[in-house]
Amino acid sequence: QACALPICKVAVAMQLLEVGEQLVHVVQRVRTLGVAGDLRDLPGRQAAVDVLGELLALLWILGVFLARPLRQLPWMLVMTFDGMSSLRRLENAFRIPISKPELAPRPGASLARKEEKDCTMEVRGLRLASEGKVLLKDINLCLKKGSITALVGEVGSGKSLLLNSLIGGTGALFDEFRINGKATQGPLDPEVLGKIAFVPQEGFTISASLLENVAFDYLKNPGSSLLDGAMQSLLLSQFDPREERVANGLESEIGERGVNLSGGQRQRVSLARAHFSRRKILLLDDCLSAVDVETERRLIRDLFLGAWRDRTRSEEHTSELQSRLHLVC
Repeated sequence: QACALPICKVAVAMQLLEVGEQLVHVVQRVRTLGVAGDLRDLPGRQAAVDVLGELLALLWILGVFLARPLRQLPWMLVMTFDGMSSLRRLENAFRIPISKPELAPRPGASLARKEEKDCTMEVRGLRLASEGKVLLKDINLCLKKGSITALVGEVGSGKSLLLNSLIGGTGALFDEFRINGKATQGPLDPEVLGKIAFVPQEGFTISASLLENVAFDYLKNPGSSLLDGAMQSLLLSQFDPREERVANGLESEIGERGVNLSGGQRQRVSLARAHFSRRKILLLDDCLSAVDVETERRLIRDLFLGAWRDRTRSEEHTSELQSRLHLVC
């Protein structure tokens, strides 16, 4: 569309120029007819017929060839301005240097550290800045085994940014990053990656079968144990293939970005994937925002306080959900 836009403009301009030339020609003919023509004789009547024919031809050209381009011209202008704005935003984003999360202990950070016991994940001195603006500052976090930690705050207060920093999705710096009391090199350390499961607010799916979306792998010959485990994870996540209008069960194809699933279904598939992974630490970014109240209660009962009762969980909620926190805390 971006490439075709200038061509459309040139075509419309050429057609308008041609119509203008024909209009000038018709006006000149009308003037000549008005001055020297006489409709009572044959040449005068013939000249009048010719002028009327040219006028009809002009109106036909305007109605058939230019009506659609003229209707599309405002849309093309809107698309042009939107494209220019998008390009400016992309340029600003590309100018931001890419940095990986890393340990950057500050002087005296180890002396100020207080001893924490039974921390499955312990983070000290988490900080994040972008283009001179401080986004996260000196955050200390201790997630204990079997506990539920809720991040509560207003929209835009940095809850999702904090969770993304804990999985290495930003260039955050850390004084310390410990798993089960053992010091690591940060969120991208293999020791850390093998223990954390992350469920985003927007349910993520790949163009594959339902089974492969739960296992998060392209499988050629899945065994019966894998099929049973995937089905169990789906049922605990309140996604019963027999009731969710997926015709072929675990073999049902899920389109790109989950086009044939609702927002709540995509979130439940993501929860099933987190359960199937058997990770010990779960980071949940408002993963119940698209499900109804009854489904949410069953998820909390069967999954959050049931199958995950011995896992370490950190959840993000907006302030509007504070009234529900007694269900999970």
